Amino acid sequence: MIDSTMINGAFCTLTVLLLVLTFCYSQNLNYQCNFDNDVTGDCQFRLTSGGIDNLALINGSVPGGNPTQPLSDVTGVKSLTTPNNEPCNFPYTYTPGNWQMWFCRRYSATNLTCPTNSGFGQCAIGKFAGIRASVPTGAYDQTYVTDVKQSSSAIQCLDFYYYIPGTTSNPKIQVGWTADADTQQIVELPAHSENRWQNSRSSFTAPSSSSYQLTFRMMRDTGGFSFTFGLDEIKIYDQPC
Repeated sequence: MIDSTMINGAFCTLTVLLLVLTFCYSQNLNYQCNFDNDVTGDCQFRLTSGGIDNLALINGSVPGGNPTQPLSDVTGVKSLTTPNNEPCNFPYTYTPGNWQMWFCRRYSATNLTCPTNSGFGQCAIGKFAGIRASVPTGAYDQTYVTDVKQSSSAIQCLDFYYYIPGTTSNPKIQVGWTADADTQQIVELPAHSENRWQNSRSSFTAPSSSSYQLTFRMMRDTGGFSFTFGLDEIKIYDQPC
């Protein structure tokens, strides 16, 4: 017979170990931007190519049809709802239109809801970076950069959420770093069939300098005012993923 004291002791040991690992992992966070407040600090993004600055902070929008932009930020999608402290049930059928919805439904700037097991709940409200894929003529191609000021590990982990507007016209995002004359691509992200926020986690070799610029290049074969790329919850850890 297994001694319950031994089980409890092992469980406590495992719990402490997980807490220690979680604490150590969070201590290695050297860059974080969730866009919920403004574009200062780590959230300072600058346009370096592609014409007019199309980046804006958005907390969601009311859908007119199957969307070509995020309708709520990652905080709303991932957080527990109030007052029942339950997760959203995604996807759900949105009416009118009868398409599969992966976002909280916006009624006003302070009222976003989603279905849960016990009924509709109120979503947490945050913001994300929306980059409108608008150009006067031809293809859309814009690059934004942000400064990573703290860096020590040679191998780092980039963890972030992104949204690519639809699958037509070859939309994609290329993410990399630049330091002085050196550049490196970290990951190229194609469009997905599911109309939702996607998560990307990539280990990469950082430059030898203690600081560098993280670059996000958004591309689409044709521009369009209604098409919006999204970025949210960007983190870089000083260790592999």
